[in-house]
Amino acid sequence: MSSFNIPPMLKRVFDSFPLLILPDDPLPSGYLQPSKDKPLLYVFTTPADAAAGKPSFNPSCLKWQTYLKLCGIDCRIVPSSNHASPSGALPFLISAAAAPSSATKTISVGALRKWAAENGSAPNEIPEKEQPRVQAFLAMLNSQIRDAWLHSLYLSPTNFVTITSPQYRSTTVSAVNLILSHQMQAAATKELLKARPGGIINPDDIYADAESAVSALSAVLGEDEWFFGAEEPGYFDAAVFGYTHLVLATEWDEGEAGLMRAVKGHANLVAHEERICRTCFPGTSVREK
Repeated sequence: MSSFNIPPMLKRVFDSFPLLILPDDPLPSGYLQPSKDKPLLYVFTTPADAAAGKPSFNPSCLKWQTYLKLCGIDCRIVPSSNHASPSGALPFLISAAAAPSSATKTISVGALRKWAAENGSAPNEIPEKEQPRVQAFLAMLNSQIRDAWLHSLYLSPTNFVTITSPQYRSTTVSAVNLILSHQMQAAATKELLKARPGGIINPDDIYADAESAVSALSAVLGEDEWFFGAEEPGYFDAAVFGYTHLVLATEWDEGEAGLMRAVKGHANLVAHEERICRTCFPGTSVREK
């Protein structure tokens, strides 16, 4: 027998409210429902660009938007933010139901490649012997080039005001905008400091590293149409395009456009960006600068 007895009055209260196990919450009513043959891809974009199917203004979102197209998966693009994502990061996808009675499924960014392989026609993979090089170049893309992208957007004063703020802030309340600005710049600073234990962010070093990375990408592409001699564009091509398209298409401040100049200095990378555009986003072209 238990040494603790619930008082009769309290027991009557508990008996009036029996324990119920509730089902999982459905997606909020504000979420769109996918059609039978077209899943929803939630990315950073504007309502107008989403309706037109134009590229996202975020490199990670654009990479997946492009890769899904390369896999033959046509998605409906939906404007979103990290706060709306179940995983806290964009993009995420809500799959189309196989039948009217089937439940939809939310696919987080970490599971997108596997989902694409199972639901689309994934491009031929780069040969196994090249995979160590592929991983090394992906790491370079996600470090040196990403760092220069973060610095250009968040820590370059003019670019932050004219480009980043209008894209990522969605409120007209000035006090809230000020807080959001500080949060975004603090987050970018924190990311840049991860690879700089000394605690010093030197723009000259960041852009020098990015230029070296861009030159290395140009060298590995060479005269081929697609990276690593592939016969068709794949995941790595989409990852590179996620940066090169945005770097070339963004209206940078002339004094804060080091990354754009680095990419434009390599004609084969510019041509690669144009080929992906024609393949995945016909009618979209980089502005003349």
